[in-house]
Amino acid sequence: MSLRITRAVNTRIYIGRGLEKLRMESTATDTVWIRKVENLESQSALINVRGPEGVTEASIGLEETFEIRDGVSVKLKGVSESWAAALPYCSVCHRGDRSQKKRLIAQAKLEITAPLDVKIFRDDIISTKKQ
Repeated sequence: MSLRITRAVNTRIYIGRGLEKLRMESTATDTVWIRKVENLESQSALINVRGPEGVTEASIGLEETFEIRDGVSVKLKGVSESWAAALPYCSVCHRGDRSQKKRLIAQAKLEITAPLDVKIFRDDIISTKKQ
């Protein structure tokens, strides 16, 4: 079975049979971290995959598949672009952007293939914002 998911740079996908929403980092068998997405002359994505064996870095091109483990793989189906505003600047942590300009963000369209009993979660399924 496969799942198509679009993710931006610096986001993660958690994969595992015993995956728990509130403890994704510690219960995932494998974590796919999208490090770089390019949509220039050719579409590609640079990913890091963290598993029990350690961390593997892979560059995948359009329609290329990276085998994570037996029966679990990630394939780049394309790259999409969208305009987004940067996070506002925080004077406490010194992160963010003082500019209010929107930026073009490239996102990887991925196809994750895994057996039916394997759960696949995005890193943003649990909101950390205070209500």
